[in-house]
Amino acid sequence: MSKYEFKFTDPVMYVKGVGPNRAKAMENLNIFTKYDLLTHYPRAYEDQSQLTPIARARIDEQGIFVGTLSNISLRETPRLKIISAILTDSSGSIQVTWFNQDYLMKKLKSGTRIMINGKVKYDRYNGGVSINQINSFAILEPGENIKLGIKPVYPSTAALNQSVWRTAIQNLLDAMPPVKEILPPAIINKLSLIPLDTAMRQIHFPDNEEKLKLARRRLAFDELFLIQCGL
Repeated sequence: MSKYEFKFTDPVMYVKGVGPNRAKAMENLNIFTKYDLLTHYPRAYEDQSQLTPIARARIDEQGIFVGTLSNISLRETPRLKIISAILTDSSGSIQVTWFNQDYLMKKLKSGTRIMINGKVKYDRYNGGVSINQINSFAILEPGENIKLGIKPVYPSTAALNQSVWRTAIQNLLDAMPPVKEILPPAIINKLSLIPLDTAMRQIHFPDNEEKLKLARRRLAFDELFLIQCGL
């Protein structure tokens, strides 16, 4: 299907990177169509504009780390299920710890390359320094280039990690034609609003903080404008 045959009412399963199984999981978040996916806006953003070498990891500091996993193990206590692994980059190694996420054992394999956003803390369960306050992480494909910048964090379920959301929505944005305007040009010009198509793209993958602010302003205005029209 070319972008000129694109329909926002198409089932979400036809977005590249989704498919039937992930589409079924997305239904739990009321996402059934391509339009539903387009308007599944991020709940937060992470500044991933700069990587932190593992050798520079410091206790109580946040960082973005990229490395290869090894020595992956699962340990259970009466209250916790603890996954431990070693993350290694060219500068050194550090322990990574996940709590009560034992389902990750099916996904984390030795040799897996990941990008992780987390805080370095002292790990009293395993001893030593560990990245154990993890905000998000993504499994990188072999040879995948690291894209730094402001990254969206989407409302999700255990079956769908942030890498799946980001990939699917980026593929959707790449495939879709420009979003048609719904506001009269006079209003857009008078209020210095950015185009709706630009706002839809920047709200997901903003180039910078200023463009994110403009995208939020445009979409917030559209929502209030449509509510007022309905009233």
